[in-house]
Amino acid sequence: MKKLAIYILFSIFIFAITPAFAENISPGCLAIMCLSMAPQDRGGVTEVDCSTAISSYFGIIVKKRAGDTDVTDWDATSERRKEYLSNCAGTDSSTVDSINAQYGKAKSL
Repeated sequence: MKKLAIYILFSIFIFAITPAFAENISPGCLAIMCLSMAPQDRGGVTEVDCSTAISSYFGIIVKKRAGDTDVTDWDATSERRKEYLSNCAGTDSSTVDSINAQYGKAKSL
């Protein structure tokens, strides 16, 4: 029920957005919309907008030194990605947690 309420609130928010306004949405908010909703439910947010937002999210990678090479620190990467999504004012932390649990340690979609 809680997920349905969140989905409905996001849907209302999305339908109020037109393509002209998509550029004014913070990158973190745009990433939340694109990662949490099906394309037909995003209102005026285009695939181009989502492509940029999703690339920015997955572009956040934290490296650590392991001997002579750098390797991805997936725990730190997930935390940094969560911080990125958390910069979307008014977003409920459970939404951020849910998205980040699914994608925080992923290389891409």
